[in-house]
Amino acid sequence: MKKAIFSAAMFSIFATAANAQTFSIGAKVGSTWNTVSAPSFSGTIDFKTMTNINFGLVGEVGLTENFSIQPEINYVQKGFRLNEGTDLTLFGVNLPVGASAVTAIKYVDVPILGKYKFNTEGAGFYVFAGPSVGYATGGNLETHAKVIIDFNIASTPIDLDAVNYKRWEVGAVVGGGVELPIGRAQLFADVRYSHGFNQVYEVPIVGAKVTNQAFGLNVGFKVPFN
Repeated sequence: MKKAIFSAAMFSIFATAANAQTFSIGAKVGSTWNTVSAPSFSGTIDFKTMTNINFGLVGEVGLTENFSIQPEINYVQKGFRLNEGTDLTLFGVNLPVGASAVTAIKYVDVPILGKYKFNTEGAGFYVFAGPSVGYATGGNLETHAKVIIDFNIASTPIDLDAVNYKRWEVGAVVGGGVELPIGRAQLFADVRYSHGFNQVYEVPIVGAKVTNQAFGLNVGFKVPFN
């Protein structure tokens, strides 16, 4: 089902680009603050935020003067941090008492965003929203201990299939930003919130079924090709 959604999204990109008034492509890099939500869980585990770098390619297909479609292909890491003192088995790894754990799952995300610009001349603001399809390619679990300072105990690769991690994810993205023309190119900066709809993992023993969520800050550029 999710592969069909991904294929339909890619087909829509090419079909829209064929009828576009303008077309631009560029790149971006940014920082994301990731964690998870567990709406069906009321236990004592405190899921904390982890920070990572993301980067990707950005396109913009202009349909009208103010409205465009912005497809992206992004590399991101999603996950969470567990507070010190958590004592459980996570992704097949026994966490020692007094240690914290950082889960980082590597994703390729493809959001298809509808973008509305408030000003088409010079610097201007815009808002965007749309669906996103992601695929988890791998991950690591890092355990940390703190004795005056925080230090890494170990980094363990996660076998996503062995722990029944749901690799495909369907979500949504919403945000806004500002762009500034520099010659033929456009520089831009945006802030965004993304939320996964499907539960990707269930923490053993406590039964917390988690979904991904993140805030992001990005900067980049785009160059028109027509």
